[in-house]
Amino acid sequence: MHITEFTCQGIGIMNEDKKVVNKEKGIYAVIDGASTVTPYQNEEGRTGGYLAAQILAESLEKEEGSLRDIVLLGNQTLKEEMQQAGVDFSLKPNRWSAAFVAIKLSDKKLEYVQAGDCMLFVRYRDGEVRVITRDDVQMFDHLLLQEYLALRHSGELDAKEIAEGLLPWKQANRNMANEWNGYSVLNGDDYLVDFMDNGVISLSNVSKIYLCTDGLFYPQTTINDHPNWNKMLDCMDELGLVGYANALIDMEEKDRECVQYPRLKKSDDKTGIMIDMID
Repeated sequence: MHITEFTCQGIGIMNEDKKVVNKEKGIYAVIDGASTVTPYQNEEGRTGGYLAAQILAESLEKEEGSLRDIVLLGNQTLKEEMQQAGVDFSLKPNRWSAAFVAIKLSDKKLEYVQAGDCMLFVRYRDGEVRVITRDDVQMFDHLLLQEYLALRHSGELDAKEIAEGLLPWKQANRNMANEWNGYSVLNGDDYLVDFMDNGVISLSNVSKIYLCTDGLFYPQTTINDHPNWNKMLDCMDELGLVGYANALIDMEEKDRECVQYPRLKKSDDKTGIMIDMID
């Protein structure tokens, strides 16, 4: 088994992504901390998104039990840490939060737990790709991007005014966290248990496993395009995980104004793990 891992910071003040590569326990994860709508930094300058991702990563490294139970322990720890920090937990936009996908490998099975827009894929020996998880944040990001493009194309607002115009949309999106018509996310909410995705698949004939945060998604030329997972994974196989990430960063640099590939910011944090099951 050969493992490749990668992480890098986007345009934010710090890399809010985390990764876990614990070969002894067979646990691997990518975690995407989400910046709070109401800006937050602790005394060390750590953002809420960074702290949420860090807390889950530490839980996956240290705790024992099923993957599902370890994640729920991390979620409870996150709740306690926010309360100790004086975060108004009653307001979802204030909460520290993170999307994630974590797996635990045994000889014959792959156990997984996922929330938000972090994705898990496997490729079989015959080349077939299986999409294991679903990006249930996509529809909400789509609405936010639509509003952003409408404000930008008006030509009457500067960057600060656009940011202020998007604030109600961002707050509305965060209020849909762990709701029936919303999306799953680690944010200290007890309802995470009802909305996170989890399961077990057979490793029979699996040749590769891929975990990635949304910063590694292959960019789309229109906001109505569906993600091209096969193209992304084919590029990862051809260029390697690090080569693919660098090629993606180059594409973003050449489209700094986010015109060719419509998106909310030039570059997001990027984290991925590729596991080649065949030596």
